[in-house]
Amino acid sequence: MDQVILLLVVDCISSGNLHGSAVVNELQGHNAILKDCIEQLTAIESSRAGLVSHLREALHDQEFKLDQVRSQIQ
Repeated sequence: MDQVILLLVVDCISSGNLHGSAVVNELQGHNAILKDCIEQLTAIESSRAGLVSHLREALHDQEFKLDQVRSQIQ
């Protein structure tokens, strides 16, 4: 994150757009976007963990049923 801020400041300096409030506003905008992305990734990670848990449970159930069928066949 610090590298992103540094790159933005360097870009503003090199383009001659180093106006304090403009830089602050741009950094705040980027910060808000990053926070939103982090929130979305956190929600996605939680959903993924839930899905993986359900899939493991379903697989376990299927393996149990398969073992039952195999026992009945023998």
